[in-house]
Amino acid sequence: MKKRILLSMMLLFVFTLTGCLGRQKKEVATFTVEKTSIKSTIALTGAIKCDPEVNVYSEVQGKVTGIFVAEGDKVKKGSSILTIDSSAVYISYRLSNISYETAKLNYESLKNANTDLAVKQAESSINTAKQSLEIAKINLSMAQESDTSTEQVRQAEAQVKNAEINLETAKNNLEALKAGDTSEDAFHLAELQVETQKILVDNAELNLKILKTSKPSDNDIKQIEQQIKQAEINLNAAKRNLDNAKSASLTTQSQIDALEDQVSIAEANLEIAKLNLEKLKEKSVPTEEQVKQAENQLSQAKISLEIAEGNLEQTKKATDAKRYQIENAQKSVDLASSQLDAAKINLDMIKKSTKASKESIELRKVQLSQAEEQVNLSEIALESAKVQYNTNQDKISQAKLQVDQAYENLKLSEINLDKYTIKSPIDGTVLLLNVKEGDNISPGVVVGVLGNVDSFIAEAYADEVDAVKIKQGQTVTLSFDASPYSESYGSVRSISLTPTTTAQGVKAFKVSISVEKSDFSLKSGLSTNIEILVDKRESVLGIPAESIVEEDSRKYVYLLGSDGKFGKVEIQTGLYSDDMVEIILGLSEGDKILETPTSAFSEIPANMFRQGN
Repeated sequence: MKKRILLSMMLLFVFTLTGCLGRQKKEVATFTVEKTSIKSTIALTGAIKCDPEVNVYSEVQGKVTGIFVAEGDKVKKGSSILTIDSSAVYISYRLSNISYETAKLNYESLKNANTDLAVKQAESSINTAKQSLEIAKINLSMAQESDTSTEQVRQAEAQVKNAEINLETAKNNLEALKAGDTSEDAFHLAELQVETQKILVDNAELNLKILKTSKPSDNDIKQIEQQIKQAEINLNAAKRNLDNAKSASLTTQSQIDALEDQVSIAEANLEIAKLNLEKLKEKSVPTEEQVKQAENQLSQAKISLEIAEGNLEQTKKATDAKRYQIENAQKSVDLASSQLDAAKINLDMIKKSTKASKESIELRKVQLSQAEEQVNLSEIALESAKVQYNTNQDKISQAKLQVDQAYENLKLSEINLDKYTIKSPIDGTVLLLNVKEGDNISPGVVVGVLGNVDSFIAEAYADEVDAVKIKQGQTVTLSFDASPYSESYGSVRSISLTPTTTAQGVKAFKVSISVEKSDFSLKSGLSTNIEILVDKRESVLGIPAESIVEEDSRKYVYLLGSDGKFGKVEIQTGLYSDDMVEIILGLSEGDKILETPTSAFSEIPANMFRQGN
């Protein structure tokens, strides 16, 4: 009985197992079409930078003499970062400053010459002399027509009065000419300018020779040492002359200014000679820029010497004209004094005798001749004053050009000197310093990096396909390998209009991203993964991208019909994301499609596919 029951149970198990195996079917992976959100993004890799972040370069060559910041320090725009040895450039600046001050002094001296006042005074003298001439003519006529003693006395008194007026006018004219006579100071100043420019030419030629000399000789060194001794002698002599002038009571301020300029020039020449000796003993290969700068300095010094020599010649001529003008004025005073003496004598004679009418007429003739002479002298004085005025105007114009040129040279020297102090171009933090005190640096070398650590941007490069999709203002999400669970957010700030060739030789467009929010402490130089949201569609039909089959530039899916079979259906697509595609036409919400047709073709029986579309 027990054996029979056991056999029945075994048979039942076999039948059940056989039935289950017979009912097994191959399960097919399908996807139900539904509404969803689809985002199209572009993935880039880039790096974080401060906003702004700038490299600080040196524009000149030289040794670093001072560093005023350290990495991590906060700096203000315009504050000094480091200094470079500028001793040679500073001497050039001082010489430019001396030249400018000398040119200004010469210009002001010429402006204050009052040559226009001399012309007006000469014109006034002519008018006075012509009036005296007319009076003399009237007196002569009256003397010839009448010999009454009363009339003669009145006329004689009038002559004395006129003669006194003429004498006073002539004296005033002479004093005015002497008071405004700065020609001697101007002449000495012009001589000083010529000597200064000759020294500058000699120094510039010597400096150029030193730069071009491959190996200095002992004779060159002895020559420089001799120049140093001579420069010291010249400096001591200039200082003694200045001290003597200051202690003298009759020394003018312009003379003191000229002597002070001589002291400054002597000091500068001594420093240049010492610097040339140092350069000669420490001979190093000069840069092309240094040789070119020395040649330019020599050319500029020669031009300035020609201008100074021309100015000296003009000043010499003007000084001679001024002296001639003063001599004529002195003659006018002497003549007027003689006329006054004659008028007084005449008056005395008339008062003593009323019978000297004939003598009175002769005297009137002498007075008339003297008045005519006075008119002639006054006309000569006027012409001389006009010549002096025109000459002075030409000199003023030339001096103004010299002031302008000296000012431009001074400004160029200031700009060049300023390059030896490297300053911060922004408000920010010192991120990196590449130099230390004592280092020799060259133009174009990055000495440091500055940045604003309170604001950051990300920079990346996009290829041509992605670049055309990127627009300003698009939303960006950033992640970091250094902190996998942290994210930052921002937006596209800009994309370059032209491509850049990367280190790999690929053309790409630079993309700048403003980082607006971060839950991670950002650092300049961090690598970052960038996701730019190009487009987004809400509540649209979407299917997996792997469900689509392309044939002859058309797109299809396999739709599960009511008969349980799959049929090929053509579709139209819209927006693509990484794994989903928007369906515009061909499917409806709730439709079921074959999820992965490519792999399903080899696993699903052929009778499950409907023939035709």
